[in-house]
Amino acid sequence: MRPVGQGENTDFCNMAGTHFDGEIYSPPYLFNDDRAIAPHPTISSLSSNIDSKGFEVKVGGKLTVDMNNDGDTTFSLLRLGSAAHSNNTDQRRVPLANVKNIKARHVIILPGDASIVLPGYYYLFAMNKAGTPCIARTVQVVL
Repeated sequence: MRPVGQGENTDFCNMAGTHFDGEIYSPPYLFNDDRAIAPHPTISSLSSNIDSKGFEVKVGGKLTVDMNNDGDTTFSLLRLGSAAHSNNTDQRRVPLANVKNIKARHVIILPGDASIVLPGYYYLFAMNKAGTPCIARTVQVVL
């Protein structure tokens, strides 16, 4: 994922835009040492103790994640944004530390505190040891 920035909204002023330049940011964890695109981990299946498709999980519940490889993998939840008046007070990243690995299968126990993992929608990310993320899967955390 590469965010692109572009500038100068002239809707509310009489001045023309002055910055017509832009940059593409390519984070180093997306590339190997030879600058070739790094392989991304892939979540091949996801299930929870209340939903066989893994879409819904309870606070303190269990997610079972099957990956395309059995390398070192870390997981985190990233809460989907809900901005109001340019403020997003619920945005959070929750590293998931309670993980049991059995080759390419990972059993994750979510934190049991609903003030840490607020009910709502999250992206579940898996990252390899180089920090390269997978394409996220959406999960809903419920009480």
